Amino acid sequence: MESFWQEVKSLLKTVFCFVVAMMLVPLLLLSFLCAHFGNELSNYVLSIKYPNLTISKSKKIRTLIDTPKNAGVFHFLLQVEGDCDFERIRMAYAQHLTDLRDKTGMLRFPKLRQKLVTCWGHYAWVNDSSGFNINNHVLLSTHKYRGRPVSESNIQEYVSELATKYIPSDLPQWQVIVIPNSDSTQSFYILIKLHHLIIAEEEDLHVSEMLLLQDPHKKSTMTLSDGFDWDSSSPKLSRFVRKPEHISRLINHIIHLIICRWQKFIYEFESLETPDGSTSSDQVGNLTQLVSLVVIVLVNVILGYIRSRTMLKKLKKRSVSYRNETKYSLLTSLLPHVITKIFINFFSYNFPITITEIYGATAEFQAAWGQKVQDVLLFRPPQSKTCLSLNLHRFGDKYRLAVMADTHLAPDHTVITRSFEQYMETITL
Repeated sequence: MESFWQEVKSLLKTVFCFVVAMMLVPLLLLSFLCAHFGNELSNYVLSIKYPNLTISKSKKIRTLIDTPKNAGVFHFLLQVEGDCDFERIRMAYAQHLTDLRDKTGMLRFPKLRQKLVTCWGHYAWVNDSSGFNINNHVLLSTHKYRGRPVSESNIQEYVSELATKYIPSDLPQWQVIVIPNSDSTQSFYILIKLHHLIIAEEEDLHVSEMLLLQDPHKKSTMTLSDGFDWDSSSPKLSRFVRKPEHISRLINHIIHLIICRWQKFIYEFESLETPDGSTSSDQVGNLTQLVSLVVIVLVNVILGYIRSRTMLKKLKKRSVSYRNETKYSLLTSLLPHVITKIFINFFSYNFPITITEIYGATAEFQAAWGQKVQDVLLFRPPQSKTCLSLNLHRFGDKYRLAVMADTHLAPDHTVITRSFEQYMETITL
């Protein structure tokens, strides 16, 4: 008798969860329609009210969590071999980016010349770019830091200080800072600051193009992944980073329980799956059997649809790059922006660390102006309530870790880089 009631409770729970899921579908659909048309209406009103602006239609999560004091500005550090020819670098950025035009004579990357402003909580591009001057964006820094020549021993402190300085709000949100060397035997450095919306909304502009990097072997220069997109052809860093064990065990256990329950459920009502019932003496005789039959049919239809979609995706060739990262977000499409921000702030309280993985097929890079680039580092900013950003790099057989932390964590965040170096030295390759 006790087992009977347990089966009844299990069946009632299954039916209840199914009913709740079905009831949520109209609500999610309604939320999607309200969020979509609400955004379209606000964009239309803003475009009418401010005809000199182009309202950004980015649905990326990063756009929602931007603040004036913590904008989504990526930092890239290049170590370049040879003498520092600032004029040559400035002309390369003008030739390959800001002054580059297509076959019709239009600017290929117009947003590099446009100011980025906020309007009623939305980002917008200023259409008038007549005041653009590349000298405001490609800057020559000093070769000394606190009275000492800039070298590998103090470049981290110098870059950290430069990263704390904001790009002026009345300028397009990108900047290239050239840090010259004191003598030709040492390398010089280039720090690039870049707002994430420039890459997100300039469809033809990639990270490697913004850094003016060229691969001598004509391979894919750089792939960036932070948990949203994965490149199956790229070697992962999981071999060098310990995977969480208990979470995977818990997930596998839950999946096993679901499969066992489902198989038991199918076994009890498998006679109902026959088209006419002529091969079985069991018939649909009560409401429980009817509901069970409906559940089995719906699940089979959904699984068949998922399998077909998966097969279609496998047949399509996709190249994963930085500009595709979180380009479309289900969360921002289903829910209004205010609710989405609440969710993001809540989850970032519990998960205050972000991890970004950057892959490159080779460690050999060449700048567009002809010099060899010895090393490239990406610093992704921690946003919302996150306070620490870890950036794992692999270019060829070279591994690096770049850390960007909240100012309140400094200088303790350097312990992570030292631990990573010790870990890589002790690991068996």
